[in-house]
Amino acid sequence: MRSIIVTGTDTGVGKTTVAAALARSLRSNGINVGVMKPFAASNERYSDKYRSEDTAILAEAASVDECDHEINPFFYSLPAAPFVAASITGETAIAVTAAVSSLEKVGAKHDFLIVEGIGGLMVPLTEEETFADFAKAVNAPMLIVASCKIGTLNHILLTLRVSRNYGLRIAGLVLNGFPRRPDVIDRRLIDSVKRLCDVDLICTIPRLSRKLQSQFELDDKILEKILAI
Repeated sequence: MRSIIVTGTDTGVGKTTVAAALARSLRSNGINVGVMKPFAASNERYSDKYRSEDTAILAEAASVDECDHEINPFFYSLPAAPFVAASITGETAIAVTAAVSSLEKVGAKHDFLIVEGIGGLMVPLTEEETFADFAKAVNAPMLIVASCKIGTLNHILLTLRVSRNYGLRIAGLVLNGFPRRPDVIDRRLIDSVKRLCDVDLICTIPRLSRKLQSQFELDDKILEKILAI
């Protein structure tokens, strides 16, 4: 079983969009793909079947039949970092070893597993562990998603520094929400990432409507690049 972690420089940067697009693309190419969102938080349940909307999107994209608790073993009914949410709600605190065990069970059913993170790498899962600790335990290559907005270079550089300090394997970077009519700042952002970040820019993804996000797939060249990692 091969796997990849889709993490982000922040919350709301498009991790689910990228992870779901990768799942659709792999499935379209006949690959048995599984998905996981080990940690999720929301102030309301998404549906009868899935507690998290992100989990529902991933499951639909991959067309998997695992139940919600298999794909998302830790869910919190408060939109906050898991450590904070658990301390307020009294819901079950995260055990990183249990999350890794759940991942291995799901992964054993598939040829390729996509694991979506929560927030950024330094989101606290427990008082002593962050998502970076979980990623280190999983030891899979990591695709970093960043959004095209002011401050993103700072977020990318910080994420890369943390990744390297933890010894995490960086598969590459995806810039999400790139304008269809980029201005000089947008174009310079691409150049700056290439010059300053010492990371492979896998692709840019344009700004997509919610409807297009639910259908979006990566083109074959991008998929080949990811599969070669």
